[in-house]
Amino acid sequence: MDALNINKGVVVTILFLIMAIFVYNLFFKDDLTLTAGLTDTEQTNGQDLLDLYHRLETVTFDKGIFNLPSYRSLIDFSRPIPEQPLGRPNPYDIVGKDNGTVGAAGSVR
Repeated sequence: MDALNINKGVVVTILFLIMAIFVYNLFFKDDLTLTAGLTDTEQTNGQDLLDLYHRLETVTFDKGIFNLPSYRSLIDFSRPIPEQPLGRPNPYDIVGKDNGTVGAAGSVR
């Protein structure tokens, strides 16, 4: 208790400084958004991305393009992919310990 009476001025000064910092942060400091340590360049890049996203949200697509003769004259040149053997039922299992091979239809032989 004697140490507290001897250092009463120091303790009061420290408490006053803590209260002053608290009041300053509470009333006078501007509200800052949390940036998670991002630099100004990274924030600008992120804002550019958000602006682009908002512009893309306003884009509309004219479905009448599917009725144009030039679209209707397009030809599909795709070919079906032939069925191929799939291999082992468990490719990570020890070689020779297989229960059979998996066929193209997914059945084990």
